[in-house]
This record gives sequence, C-alpha cells and structure tokens, in this order.
Amino acid sequence: MKHSMARKALGNSVAWLAATVAPFVVTALIFRRLGENAYGLWATVVALRGILLLLDGGLAFSVSRDAALLAAGGADAWARLRAALRVHVGAAALAILVGALAAGAPGALLGVTGQAADTASLITFLTALEAAAATLGAPLFAVLRGRERFDAVAAATIAQSALGILLLWSTIDSHGLAGAAFALLVSRLLVQAALFVWMRRQRLFDRPDGAGAAHPELRAVTAFALPIWVSTAGAWLGQMADVPLVGAVFGEGPAGHYSLGSRFAAACAGLLFAVMGAAFPRFVTARGGRRADCLAATLFLGCTLSAAGFGVCVLCAAPILTLWVGSVPPLAVQVLTLYALLWVVNTPTHVLSSLTIAAAQHRVLYVTTAIALPVNVALSVALALGGLPAGPAIGSLATILLSNWVLFPLLALRRLDLSWAQWVRPSLAGYAVGGAITAATALLLLWSTSSLRLGATATLLLGVAATLALCAVALDLSVRKRSSLRLLWKRWRRGGFAVLRRQRAQCNAVQRELATAPRINTPFEQRPLVTVRIATYNRGRLVAERALASAIAQTYDNLEIVVVGDCCDEATAAAVRSVQDPRIRFVNLPERGRYPADAELRWMVAGSTPMNHGVELARGEWIAPLDDDDEFAPDHVEVLLRECLQRDLDFAWGIAESEQADGTWTRQGGPALQRGSICHSAVFYHRRIAAIRHDLDAWRIDEPGDWNLWSRFARAGAAMGFVDRVVTRHYEERREVVDKRPWWMAAPRPETAAPAAPAAAEPPLVGV
Repeated sequence: MKHSMARKALGNSVAWLAATVAPFVVTALIFRRLGENAYGLWATVVALRGILLLLDGGLAFSVSRDAALLAAGGADAWARLRAALRVHVGAAALAILVGALAAGAPGALLGVTGQAADTASLITFLTALEAAAATLGAPLFAVLRGRERFDAVAAATIAQSALGILLLWSTIDSHGLAGAAFALLVSRLLVQAALFVWMRRQRLFDRPDGAGAAHPELRAVTAFALPIWVSTAGAWLGQMADVPLVGAVFGEGPAGHYSLGSRFAAACAGLLFAVMGAAFPRFVTARGGRRADCLAATLFLGCTLSAAGFGVCVLCAAPILTLWVGSVPPLAVQVLTLYALLWVVNTPTHVLSSLTIAAAQHRVLYVTTAIALPVNVALSVALALGGLPAGPAIGSLATILLSNWVLFPLLALRRLDLSWAQWVRPSLAGYAVGGAITAATALLLLWSTSSLRLGATATLLLGVAATLALCAVALDLSVRKRSSLRLLWKRWRRGGFAVLRRQRAQCNAVQRELATAPRINTPFEQRPLVTVRIATYNRGRLVAERALASAIAQTYDNLEIVVVGDCCDEATAAAVRSVQDPRIRFVNLPERGRYPADAELRWMVAGSTPMNHGVELARGEWIAPLDDDDEFAPDHVEVLLRECLQRDLDFAWGIAESEQADGTWTRQGGPALQRGSICHSAVFYHRRIAAIRHDLDAWRIDEPGDWNLWSRFARAGAAMGFVDRVVTRHYEERREVVDKRPWWMAAPRPETAAPAAPAAAEPPLVGV
C-alpha cells in the first residue's frame, strides 16, 4: 500500500529526530559533567570526523536512486547498487586507516599535551572506527529510503540512539570522553548488524529480474557520485572545518562555543532536509511538468518551514542554550544566528540540488564548488585571523549568498529545462509565509515575556508550539491539495454537513441489511446476468464506436447493456440505436439532471441522474459501470465476476490503462482504496449494495460522485477487493475545468506545457 508523501516525510523526520537525540545528549553530558575544554576537544574530533565520511554522501544518493529505480531498472540498477556497496567497504577501510595514522592530529591542532593528548588520540581512533561503521551501514538506510521504507529507517535510528544513550550514561562518568566514543561505536555496530539481518529476511536486497550476478558498474557509480563527493568536500572545508579553525586560533573553549551554535543550527537543518528528503524518490521518477510541480511544492514547503523554524531558533537562542548546556555563551548565540540565516538561504538550493542529483545532471556541482570553495576558505581564515571568532560563519554566509542564489541555479535550471520563475517564485512565497509566522511568534513571545514573565523552558515551549501551529495552518491551506480547514469551510458554506449526516444514516441502514441478509450468489457456471450500465450526453458516435463496441465484444455473453441518455440530442439517440445487438436497451431521459452551474462542481456530479436511472432499470445480479468515452478490456466482466464469486466480494476494482494529457499511457489502480487511484469504468459490484447510489449533492462535500459512492460502499461494510489485472482503458477526459495552480507556483514554460485537450460540449460524466 502506498503511503502519502506526508506520512513518508513524517517517518523521515522521526528518523532524523532519533539520530539527533544521541549527539545532543552527548553534548549536554560532556559540557555539563566534563567541562567546556573537554567539550571543545570532543567537538574538534567530531568535526574532523566529517572528513572520514566524505565518500559516503555521493554513494548514499547513488544507492537511494538505484533502489528507487530497481523495480523498473533491472540488471543495470542492480549492478550499480552492488558496485556502490563495494565502494562503501573500501571507504570504511580507508576511514580506519586515516583514523589510525592521524590519531594525534586533534591534540596537536589544539595544542594539548600529556593525558589530554592521549585522550585525544584514543577518541580520534574510536571515532574513526565509528565513522567506518557508519559508512558500512549507510547503504542499508539508503536502500530503505529508495524503497520508501521510511518506517524502517525511523525504527532503526530510534533503536540506535536509545542504545547509544544508555551505554553513554553508564560509561561517561567512569571513562570520560573515551567512554562516550566507545558507547556510540558499539550501539551503531549492534543495531546495523540487526538491521542487515532483517533486510535480508525481507528480501530487500534481492535482484528484481531473478537470480544471477550482474557485473558491478563501478565506473557508472563513481561517475554519479564524484560531483557529490567534490561538493561534500567543499562543504566540509567551507563549514565543518570552522570548528577546528576556531580551535586552532582561539583555543578549545571558543571552539566548543562555536560548535554549540553551529551544531544546533545544523541539527535543525537536518530535520528540514529530512522532511524534504521524502520527495527525492519522486524527483527520480518524475518527468516533464510533474517534475516542475514537485519542485515547486517542495520549495514552498521547505522555505516556509525554513524561515519559520530558524526564525524561532533565533528568537529562542538563549532559552535553547540554557536548557541544553546550562549557560549562554555569547559566541554560541552569534554563531547560531548566523548559521540559521545560512541554512535559510541554502534551502532552495538544497532542493534544486536534490532534483539535479535525481535527474543525474549534477555535474554542475564541479563548477559551483571550484568557485565557492576558495572564496569561502579565504574569507573564513581571514576573518578568524582578524580576531573574529564568529568570522568563519560570516564567511560561509557570504559565500552561500553568492554561490547558491546566483551561480548554482544559473547552471542547474538550464540543464533541467526550468525557468527562474519556477524556482524563485515558490521560494520567495515560502519565505514570505515563514517570515509572517516568525513575526507572529515574535510578537507572542514579546507579550508573554513582558506580561507573564515566563522562564526559559516555558518561553521555548511557547515559541515552538506557536510556530508549529502556525506552520500547520499555513501549509494546510497552501500545500495540501485537500486542505482540512478549507474543506471544513466549504462544507459549512455549501450545507455539506447535512449531506454527510444523511449519507451516514443510509450507510448504517445498508450495513444492517448486509449483516442480516444471507449472501446468495449465483455460481459462475449458471451464468448470472450482468448489467453493463452506460450514461451518456451528446456523444453518440463515441459511445457507439468505443463503449458499446467494447461491451458487445465481452468474452462473457450473459449481459444486458443499459444506456441512459441525460436528455441527449437526436443524433446521440440515433447513434446508439444504430448498434445492432438485442442486449442493448436505450432510454433517453426527458429532462436533464440538475447540476451546479460552476464547471468544476458540475464535473464532480455530472451524469449522476442517468447513472442512478440505469441502476433502477438494471435486471442483472451484478452491475458493471462504463463511461461513454472509455472501453472495457475484452475479459473485463469475466475477470471481475470470477474474482467476486471466488472471494465473496460485493465490490471489486481493477487496473485501468489511463491516457495522459501528453498522449502517454500509465496504469491507474492499486490495492489501496484511495481517492484518485481508481477509474470509474474499472469497478464491478453486486446489486445488494445498489441501494447506495450516486449522490447529486456530493459536490457539497467537495467529493467527486464516483469516489463518494465507493467510499459509502466501504462505510456500509461491503466486502471489497482489488483485482490485479488491466480491465479497462480510460481515455483523457475532455472537461471544461481548468487546472488551478496555487498562487505560489509559476506557470510551466510554454514549450514544455502539456498540450491542451480539445474542447467538449460538456464535461465527462462523474470525475475520478
């Protein structure tokens, strides 16, 4: 069953939260129990650890991308995946070697001697082992993300963090920094070993096209990962190396303070990117206009959360540090503020870079890194040597503004065939919404601190709660296609709650009837009568040559075909009557159904009147709905009837081959009964539930009539099941409703926009 993007983002966010808890607990314990200098040493080692993980970034993206493509990619994706796994093993071995050879580097960099130098060497080597273990485990998490198993990612990271905290708590007092490093190493090894065993049992490493060894495509993997490696190295030298730089110039105390501010901001950025990371598999598979729409939605979401989230970080910097480490170093506040601005500025480029990686167009990272890296390093070193402990953060922010808002989009947008408006417009709109949320939160905090005199904990909780609530409202109204607040407003304004009460009462009555009435089905061998029900309006030639032709050609012949015209013209009636088959009955209603004047609302329920009349006329034990512009597969009735009888189903649906606006064909339908995932002509149901019919008032609750009908079947307790067969061919709808784009989403480029569908006299009957 496919989960929504929101659910996947939640799983990714929970994984981030679990992975972030352990380092924050480590920081708090070391800072509080072992002192500022000990934490400065630890922060320097952890920052240098980033060098050992440089190779993992590009490989993890490669594994996730190939895991997402694996089902359709066959041996090529499998070969690249195996090659990436082998490179991970080599990177892990390299991390151990570098850690052993450079174990004394942190102590020498900070100028410590004696016992402190020995401790620095020991924790450096243990951290190198932990980095090697992380490199070996990275493919496991990358495969899970590519397969969109974010629930498993969350579970594994929760287990790893919990075990690490438990071991840390029991060793830090007796073994100090060495105990902390050992605790994190052991917890990672144990959890990753268990995860590997579980994934093997779940067959998540199996080759999709059968057994056999594909030759690892090492060159393809390294070619894909190399630009990301270069970019990651540039990011480390430009930002992660700031802590060792500050330590070398100002000592371990300021290095620890600098690390506090940068680490908290980086952790918040990790949460933000985890939320947006759920879009990466969609970036991999999206094409054309869908790619641009997915980019715009992710940009708006990311920039809204970025501006609001980092805004509350700046507003609550002092309470955050007080609760975390028990003090508020001024340098930590300055760095936290600067890094918060840095990550806000970096958000749109992060989204765009994810899209370029998914589209394998990320060689532009070479140029961006080659220009931005020396500028960043030069500014950071110059400002630090000039006596500014926060200078490296200022240099990084200035460089990000230049490279991420000018250079990188200039190169990437052209390769992706996207316009500047498609990137800038949703980004600025998200910043505007997030900025408004930050301003509202600031006013609330100002009032609360002056009037209520809240402490650090209460201030932080109030700021976070207000930001989350305002973000939820803003994103519900803007990003979600079915906004809960907007839906409630529409239902109240249109009288939809009365419709819901009436439908609920009907479903309860039918449910009682189904519970008491015996299930009596005519066996397939006795050829139960099936009614093919078609409703039409002024589509005579189409209904005759497509819909009726496919109904007549069914392999199952005990049919009646009921065609009901919605007060059609004479040409339509003549076209239907021209089809010579005794099983066809045609009734033309004298008056057309009463539908809403608005084109979109009319689309939701158009045709409900003739559809309901067709059910009234039906004599069959089973009903097979068919749209007048669609066609059945030759064995449509036979396949669905057999499945319903064998599985004792009241309602079944299959797969439809659906035509897209650009002329391509996709498959629509799956095991989940979800809105928009089922084609109207792909369903089949028993007349025992036919008392529930299309509701002409479904538009009042903002639901298409067919989806409303099926969801009421489910609420009434009908036995429902999916049939994994293509049973229908669904053609592009010719409707009057213009697709409405959100205000923050730029229109597609004219040369890449989907061709307009030909105009029709009327919208099709009942939308999907």
